[in-house]
Amino acid sequence: MIGTPGYISLEQAVGRPVYSSDLYSLSVTAIQLLTGELPNLPTSLDPQTDRMIWRDKVPEISDRFAAILNKATQPNLRDRFATAQEMLEALNADSTPFASPVTRLVSPRFKAWKLLTSGGLASVLVGMYAINQSLSSEEQTLAEIRSLYTQKNYEECITEAGIFSSNNVVRSVEAQNLLNSCLLSNYIQDEVPQTRQQLAETLDRISPIVVEVTGDEVMVNYDTSNKPDFSSEDAREFTALFMQMFKGNEKYALESKYTDFDRLITRTRSDNQQAILTAQDWEAFVQGEQSEASHKQLLDRIQLIDY
Repeated sequence: MIGTPGYISLEQAVGRPVYSSDLYSLSVTAIQLLTGELPNLPTSLDPQTDRMIWRDKVPEISDRFAAILNKATQPNLRDRFATAQEMLEALNADSTPFASPVTRLVSPRFKAWKLLTSGGLASVLVGMYAINQSLSSEEQTLAEIRSLYTQKNYEECITEAGIFSSNNVVRSVEAQNLLNSCLLSNYIQDEVPQTRQQLAETLDRISPIVVEVTGDEVMVNYDTSNKPDFSSEDAREFTALFMQMFKGNEKYALESKYTDFDRLITRTRSDNQQAILTAQDWEAFVQGEQSEASHKQLLDRIQLIDY
């Protein structure tokens, strides 16, 4: 793990940072300057949502500025600003003051407020945007495809990633991984609920997201905040469900959607639990009798890890 706990996002903590990961860390630092509190304290995060708890500690700043920092520090990268330019545009959207002038004069954190609300944060974002602009055209194109992915614009992401992958040999693997991420995200969020009504309610409740697809693994995270009685058994069942959706199961007339991976990793967004199911264990299950006993054996083979 590269980074300091409390200042880094979930995807960076597992070694898969994207551009919005830097914006997350920058905004966490800004919140620390405003509140004077370290972000890695147990009281800094809502245990149900993983969102930072800080707004009531700094009532003096404007709701607009607070909303910008809140968006930049969302635990789900899809809910954040995708690029520095996007966040900069939000900061410059209107001329509303970021903090009350009277309050700033008497506040013990006046220097921090002055730095952030007088353009300090925007200046950092301008620098980040300038660096992004200096990237190669290939990297910039990939950044745009990632942005489509994080904004859930899956159809356009699939098109652009497919074109880039076929035209760029050097970066084709990364583009193919993005393409597969968009394909699977679109599949579990749109296609499956439309064709499998019995799964629609479950998928809507847990809002699964395909975080990344690489050559040997697929990673999915999902929301358990609407399931207060969530258990380790549920974690195993959801993992088996996702594997079935990707690898397919002839017994239930589920065609395979993506099979080129060796293991599936699922993560809960609020319960800090990770589950791992290997393709080998899944294949052994579907090629067997698929009885209640073999299903239990499959669940028992799913590895659970707290993180």
